[in-house]
Amino acid sequence: MQKRYLVCPLYWGLGHATRCIPIVQNLLSEGHVVHLASDGGALALLRKEFPTLSTFELPSYNIEYRYESILLNVALQSGRFYRAMRAEQKATQTLVNQLDIDIVISDNRFGCYTKPNAGKSVEHIFMTHQINLLTGYSWLNPLARWLNHRLIRRFDLVWIPDFELEKDSLAGVLSHGYTSTLPPIRYIGPISRFVIKDLPMRYDVAVILSGPEPQRSYMERDMIAEYSKSHQKCIIVQGVMNTTQSKQLTPTLSIVSHLTSDALNDLICSSALIVARSGYTTIMDLAKLQKNCLLIPTPGQTEQEYLALRNDKLISYHFKR
Repeated sequence: MQKRYLVCPLYWGLGHATRCIPIVQNLLSEGHVVHLASDGGALALLRKEFPTLSTFELPSYNIEYRYESILLNVALQSGRFYRAMRAEQKATQTLVNQLDIDIVISDNRFGCYTKPNAGKSVEHIFMTHQINLLTGYSWLNPLARWLNHRLIRRFDLVWIPDFELEKDSLAGVLSHGYTSTLPPIRYIGPISRFVIKDLPMRYDVAVILSGPEPQRSYMERDMIAEYSKSHQKCIIVQGVMNTTQSKQLTPTLSIVSHLTSDALNDLICSSALIVARSGYTTIMDLAKLQKNCLLIPTPGQTEQEYLALRNDKLISYHFKR
Protein backbone atom coordinates (compact mmCIF):
# COMPACT_ATOMS: atom_id res chain seq x y z
CA MET A 1 0.00 0.00 0.00
CA GLN A 2 1.41 3.37 -1.01
CA LYS A 3 2.30 5.67 1.88
CA ARG A 4 3.24 9.33 2.00
CA TYR A 5 6.55 9.96 3.81
CA LEU A 6 8.25 13.07 5.16
CA VAL A 7 11.99 12.48 5.70
CA CYS A 8 13.74 15.03 7.93
CA PRO A 9 17.50 14.73 8.56
CA LEU A 10 19.37 16.96 10.98
CA TYR A 11 21.90 19.42 9.56
CA TRP A 12 24.90 18.96 11.83
CA GLY A 13 27.37 18.24 9.09
CA LEU A 14 26.15 16.22 6.12
CA GLY A 15 26.19 12.73 7.67
CA HIS A 16 22.54 12.64 8.69
CA ALA A 17 21.41 13.66 5.21
CA THR A 18 23.73 11.27 3.38
CA ARG A 19 22.63 8.26 5.40
CA CYS A 20 19.02 9.10 4.57
CA ILE A 21 19.75 8.83 0.84
CA PRO A 22 19.53 4.99 0.68
CA ILE A 23 16.38 5.09 2.81
CA VAL A 24 14.71 7.54 0.41
CA GLN A 25 15.86 5.47 -2.57
CA ASN A 26 14.35 2.35 -1.02
CA LEU A 27 11.03 4.07 -0.28
CA LEU A 28 10.83 5.34 -3.85
CA SER A 29 11.62 1.88 -5.24
CA GLU A 30 8.67 0.52 -3.24
CA GLY A 31 6.34 3.06 -4.86
CA HIS A 32 5.87 5.42 -1.91
CA VAL A 33 5.58 9.19 -2.12
CA VAL A 34 8.49 10.95 -0.41
CA HIS A 35 8.90 14.59 0.61
CA LEU A 36 12.13 15.96 2.11
CA ALA A 37 12.68 18.59 4.79
CA SER A 38 15.86 19.92 6.35
CA ASP A 39 17.99 23.07 6.32
CA GLY A 40 21.36 24.42 5.25
CA GLY A 41 23.85 22.16 3.53
CA ALA A 42 21.79 19.04 4.26
CA LEU A 43 18.82 20.45 2.35
CA ALA A 44 21.08 21.56 -0.51
CA LEU A 45 22.56 18.06 -0.73
CA LEU A 46 19.13 16.40 -0.79
CA ARG A 47 17.99 18.75 -3.54
CA LYS A 48 21.00 17.75 -5.66
CA GLU A 49 20.47 14.04 -5.00
CA PHE A 50 16.70 14.11 -5.56
CA PRO A 51 15.95 17.01 -7.93
CA THR A 52 12.44 15.73 -8.74
CA LEU A 53 11.26 15.46 -5.13
CA SER A 54 9.57 18.29 -3.26
CA THR A 55 11.75 19.79 -0.53
CA PHE A 56 10.98 22.10 2.38
CA GLU A 57 13.13 24.17 4.69
CA LEU A 58 12.99 23.59 8.44
CA PRO A 59 14.27 25.96 11.15
CA SER A 60 18.00 25.69 11.72
CA TYR A 61 19.56 24.64 15.03
CA ASN A 62 22.61 26.84 14.25
CA ILE A 63 24.78 25.08 16.84
CA GLU A 64 28.35 26.35 16.58
CA TYR A 65 31.55 24.74 17.82
CA ARG A 66 33.00 27.66 19.72
CA TYR A 67 34.76 25.45 22.25
CA GLU A 68 36.43 22.05 22.04
CA SER A 69 33.73 20.45 24.18
CA ILE A 70 30.43 19.27 22.74
CA LEU A 71 28.91 19.43 26.23
CA LEU A 72 29.87 23.07 26.70
CA ASN A 73 28.77 24.05 23.19
CA VAL A 74 25.32 22.49 23.59
CA ALA A 75 24.86 23.74 27.16
CA LEU A 76 25.66 27.36 26.26
CA GLN A 77 23.36 27.24 23.24
CA SER A 78 20.54 25.20 24.83
CA GLY A 79 18.07 28.09 24.54
CA ARG A 80 18.63 28.30 20.79
CA PHE A 81 18.37 24.50 20.57
CA TYR A 82 15.03 24.48 22.41
CA ARG A 83 13.56 27.32 20.32
CA ALA A 84 14.59 25.54 17.13
CA MET A 85 12.88 22.33 18.27
CA ARG A 86 9.65 24.20 19.00
CA ALA A 87 9.78 25.94 15.63
CA GLU A 88 10.45 22.72 13.71
CA GLN A 89 7.59 20.99 15.52
CA LYS A 90 5.20 23.67 14.26
CA ALA A 91 6.72 23.45 10.76
CA THR A 92 6.40 19.66 10.77
CA GLN A 93 2.76 19.89 11.86
CA THR A 94 2.04 22.26 8.98
CA LEU A 95 3.79 20.05 6.41
CA VAL A 96 2.04 16.90 7.63
CA ASN A 97 -1.34 18.59 7.28
CA GLN A 98 -0.61 20.19 3.90
CA LEU A 99 0.98 17.09 2.34
CA ASP A 100 -1.31 14.51 3.97
CA ILE A 101 1.71 12.66 5.40
CA ASP A 102 1.32 9.13 6.79
CA ILE A 103 4.82 8.57 8.21
CA VAL A 104 7.48 11.02 9.42
CA ILE A 105 11.09 9.80 9.55
CA SER A 106 13.25 12.10 11.65
CA ASP A 107 17.00 11.58 11.67
CA ASN A 108 17.96 13.15 15.00
CA ARG A 109 15.55 16.09 14.69
CA PHE A 110 13.74 16.01 18.02
CA GLY A 111 11.03 18.43 16.93
CA CYS A 112 9.88 16.54 13.84
CA TYR A 113 6.69 15.04 15.21
CA THR A 114 3.03 16.00 15.28
CA LYS A 115 0.69 16.31 18.19
CA PRO A 116 -2.32 13.96 18.40
CA ASN A 117 -4.92 14.80 15.78
CA ALA A 118 -8.28 13.06 15.72
CA GLY A 119 -8.55 13.45 11.98
CA LYS A 120 -5.19 11.90 11.04
CA SER A 121 -3.12 9.02 12.40
CA VAL A 122 0.57 9.69 11.73
CA GLU A 123 3.45 7.34 12.57
CA HIS A 124 6.65 8.98 13.82
CA ILE A 125 10.00 7.21 13.39
CA PHE A 126 13.15 8.54 15.05
CA MET A 127 16.44 7.35 13.55
CA THR A 128 19.60 7.55 15.61
CA HIS A 129 22.71 5.55 16.48
CA GLN A 130 22.91 7.24 19.88
CA ILE A 131 20.44 6.05 22.47
CA ASN A 132 23.22 6.43 25.04
CA LEU A 133 25.13 9.70 25.01
CA LEU A 134 28.76 9.85 26.12
CA THR A 135 29.45 13.22 27.72
CA GLY A 136 33.04 12.56 28.75
CA TYR A 137 31.96 12.56 32.41
CA SER A 138 30.63 9.25 33.77
CA TRP A 139 28.58 10.98 36.48
CA LEU A 140 26.78 13.05 33.84
CA ASN A 141 25.95 10.24 31.42
CA PRO A 142 22.74 9.14 33.25
CA LEU A 143 21.34 12.69 33.12
CA ALA A 144 22.18 13.02 29.42
CA ARG A 145 20.58 9.64 28.75
CA TRP A 146 17.42 10.61 30.67
CA LEU A 147 17.04 13.84 28.68
CA ASN A 148 17.77 12.10 25.38
CA HIS A 149 15.19 9.37 26.08
CA ARG A 150 12.61 11.91 27.18
CA LEU A 151 12.86 13.64 23.81
CA ILE A 152 12.84 10.36 21.85
CA ARG A 153 9.68 9.16 23.65
CA ARG A 154 7.67 11.63 21.56
CA PHE A 155 8.10 9.18 18.67
CA ASP A 156 6.42 5.84 17.98
CA LEU A 157 9.39 3.80 16.78
CA VAL A 158 13.18 4.04 16.91
CA TRP A 159 15.33 2.93 13.99
CA ILE A 160 18.96 2.21 14.86
CA PRO A 161 21.31 1.86 11.85
CA ASP A 162 23.51 -0.78 13.44
CA PHE A 163 23.69 -4.51 14.12
CA GLU A 164 21.44 -5.84 16.87
CA LEU A 165 24.23 -7.64 18.75
CA GLU A 166 26.58 -5.23 20.50
CA LYS A 167 29.61 -7.43 19.89
CA ASP A 168 29.07 -7.05 16.12
CA SER A 169 28.03 -3.40 16.16
CA LEU A 170 29.84 -0.36 14.82
CA ALA A 171 28.42 2.04 17.43
CA GLY A 172 28.92 -0.20 20.49
CA VAL A 173 27.52 1.20 23.72
CA LEU A 174 26.12 4.23 21.89
CA SER A 175 23.42 2.10 20.26
CA HIS A 176 22.86 -0.63 22.87
CA GLY A 177 21.47 -0.98 26.38
CA TYR A 178 19.08 1.07 28.55
CA THR A 179 16.22 0.56 26.11
CA SER A 180 13.38 0.01 28.61
CA THR A 181 12.40 3.70 28.66
CA LEU A 182 12.30 4.04 24.87
CA PRO A 183 9.62 3.35 22.25
CA PRO A 184 9.94 0.03 20.35
CA ILE A 185 13.40 -0.29 18.76
CA ARG A 186 14.30 -1.79 15.41
CA TYR A 187 17.92 -2.40 14.46
CA ILE A 188 17.91 -1.85 10.71
CA GLY A 189 21.62 -2.62 10.19
CA PRO A 190 24.35 -0.23 9.04
CA ILE A 191 23.29 1.77 5.99
CA SER A 192 25.37 3.37 3.26
CA ARG A 193 24.69 5.03 -0.06
CA PHE A 194 27.88 3.50 -1.49
CA VAL A 195 28.75 0.22 -3.24
CA ILE A 196 32.13 -1.47 -3.66
CA LYS A 197 33.68 -0.80 -7.07
CA ASP A 198 36.86 -2.28 -8.51
CA LEU A 199 38.51 0.87 -9.86
CA PRO A 200 42.15 1.76 -10.61
CA MET A 201 43.84 3.92 -7.97
CA ARG A 202 43.80 7.63 -8.89
CA TYR A 203 44.86 9.17 -5.57
CA ASP A 204 47.19 8.25 -2.74
CA VAL A 205 45.02 10.19 -0.28
CA ALA A 206 41.44 11.49 -0.35
CA VAL A 207 40.46 13.86 2.47
CA ILE A 208 36.70 13.94 3.07
CA LEU A 209 35.72 16.92 5.23
CA SER A 210 32.46 17.19 7.17
CA GLY A 211 30.96 18.33 10.45
CA PRO A 212 30.02 21.65 12.05
CA GLU A 213 31.96 24.87 11.81
CA PRO A 214 34.48 26.08 12.69
CA GLN A 215 36.05 22.64 13.14
CA ARG A 216 35.45 21.70 9.50
CA SER A 217 37.39 24.77 8.39
CA TYR A 218 40.18 24.11 10.91
CA MET A 219 40.67 20.63 9.50
CA GLU A 220 40.58 21.92 5.91
CA ARG A 221 43.29 24.47 6.73
CA ASP A 222 45.50 21.88 8.36
CA MET A 223 45.01 19.29 5.61
CA ILE A 224 45.98 21.85 2.95
CA ALA A 225 49.10 22.73 4.94
CA GLU A 226 49.97 19.04 5.41
CA TYR A 227 49.49 17.83 1.85
CA SER A 228 50.75 20.96 0.07
CA LYS A 229 54.27 19.84 0.98
CA SER A 230 53.66 16.16 0.31
CA HIS A 231 54.67 14.22 -2.81
CA GLN A 232 51.54 12.07 -2.48
CA LYS A 233 48.74 12.73 -4.93
CA CYS A 234 45.87 14.06 -2.80
CA ILE A 235 42.38 15.48 -3.25
CA ILE A 236 40.37 17.32 -0.59
CA VAL A 237 36.57 17.28 -0.68
CA GLN A 238 35.46 20.28 1.38
CA GLY A 239 31.93 19.13 2.11
CA VAL A 240 30.60 22.65 1.43
CA MET A 241 27.33 22.81 -0.50
CA ASN A 242 26.90 26.57 -1.00
CA THR A 243 29.82 26.90 -3.43
CA THR A 244 30.99 25.10 -6.54
CA GLN A 245 34.72 25.06 -6.96
CA SER A 246 37.51 22.82 -8.16
CA LYS A 247 41.10 23.99 -7.86
CA GLN A 248 44.56 22.58 -8.40
CA LEU A 249 46.47 24.00 -5.43
CA THR A 250 49.80 22.29 -6.18
CA PRO A 251 50.92 19.77 -8.80
CA THR A 252 49.88 16.97 -6.41
CA LEU A 253 47.03 18.58 -4.43
CA SER A 254 43.55 19.43 -5.72
CA ILE A 255 40.41 20.56 -3.90
CA VAL A 256 36.70 20.34 -4.73
CA SER A 257 33.77 21.82 -2.83
CA HIS A 258 31.51 18.76 -2.97
CA LEU A 259 30.67 15.68 -5.05
CA THR A 260 27.51 13.78 -5.88
CA SER A 261 27.05 10.40 -4.23
CA ASP A 262 28.17 8.53 -7.36
CA ALA A 263 31.25 10.70 -7.83
CA LEU A 264 32.23 10.43 -4.17
CA ASN A 265 31.69 6.66 -4.28
CA ASP A 266 34.09 6.44 -7.23
CA LEU A 267 36.62 8.71 -5.54
CA ILE A 268 36.74 6.67 -2.34
CA CYS A 269 37.05 3.40 -4.25
CA SER A 270 39.91 4.81 -6.35
CA SER A 271 41.92 6.23 -3.41
CA ALA A 272 44.46 4.27 -1.39
CA LEU A 273 43.85 6.09 1.92
CA ILE A 274 40.80 8.01 3.18
CA VAL A 275 41.27 10.76 5.77
CA ALA A 276 38.04 11.84 7.47
CA ARG A 277 36.27 12.71 10.70
CA SER A 278 35.08 9.69 12.66
CA GLY A 279 31.38 10.49 12.35
CA TYR A 280 29.09 7.48 12.38
CA THR A 281 27.92 7.82 8.77
CA THR A 282 31.55 7.92 7.65
CA ILE A 283 32.24 4.82 9.76
CA MET A 284 29.36 2.97 8.06
CA ASP A 285 30.50 4.05 4.60
CA LEU A 286 34.15 3.10 5.06
CA ALA A 287 33.30 -0.17 6.77
CA LYS A 288 31.11 -1.15 3.82
CA LEU A 289 33.75 -0.17 1.29
CA GLN A 290 36.50 -1.84 3.38
CA LYS A 291 38.83 1.13 2.94
CA ASN A 292 42.08 1.89 4.69
CA CYS A 293 41.50 5.14 6.54
CA LEU A 294 42.80 7.67 8.99
CA LEU A 295 40.08 8.86 11.36
CA ILE A 296 40.34 12.28 12.99
CA PRO A 297 37.76 12.85 15.76
CA THR A 298 36.35 16.35 16.06
CA PRO A 299 38.03 17.84 19.16
CA GLY A 300 35.81 17.49 22.21
CA GLN A 301 33.26 15.22 20.48
CA THR A 302 33.36 12.22 22.78
CA GLU A 303 31.11 10.25 20.43
CA GLN A 304 33.64 10.51 17.60
CA GLU A 305 36.55 9.71 19.89
CA TYR A 306 34.76 6.58 21.05
CA LEU A 307 33.79 5.52 17.51
CA ALA A 308 37.35 5.90 16.23
CA LEU A 309 38.70 3.73 19.01
CA ARG A 310 35.81 1.26 18.85
CA ASN A 311 36.35 0.29 15.23
CA ASP A 312 39.72 -1.36 15.37
CA LYS A 313 39.80 -2.01 11.62
CA LEU A 314 39.93 1.74 11.19
CA ILE A 315 42.92 3.82 12.28
CA SER A 316 42.20 6.56 14.81
CA TYR A 317 44.30 9.66 15.14
CA HIS A 318 43.68 12.72 17.29
CA PHE A 319 44.55 15.69 15.11
CA LYS A 320 45.37 18.79 17.12
CA ARG A 321 44.94 22.12 15.49
